[in-house]
Amino acid sequence: MIRTYAEPLMVSAGLDPRAVRIFIVNRNELNAFVSGGQNLFINTGLLTRADNAGQIVGVIAHELGHIAGGHISRTNESMESAGTSSLIAGILGVAAGLATGRGDIGGAVAAAGPAARRALEGT
Repeated sequence: MIRTYAEPLMVSAGLDPRAVRIFIVNRNELNAFVSGGQNLFINTGLLTRADNAGQIVGVIAHELGHIAGGHISRTNESMESAGTSSLIAGILGVAAGLATGRGDIGGAVAAAGPAARRALEGT
């Protein structure tokens, strides 16, 4: 049934339905994701909590958009280039949180590192 819903979306996104693999993951979390090329993973938690098929179709369309947009390959490249700045920001965030006794400040410092890198790079 899921493939029946997904195939017209795949065609609309310019994807070959035979190339996209759909996996049902036995996890209670409300989640779906793509990984490893054209692999779509849907948690059972999403399937059991959806109020109607339209909600599932919307999630599938969103995830197929990641595949069609090539976000998986770009994510891997971005993760490699962002690794050092994220590590430094994380360390500074932990230090700020410990120094002030406020986790929210530490989190803000940690989150600011990658955002600042993107702003400087213009992405």
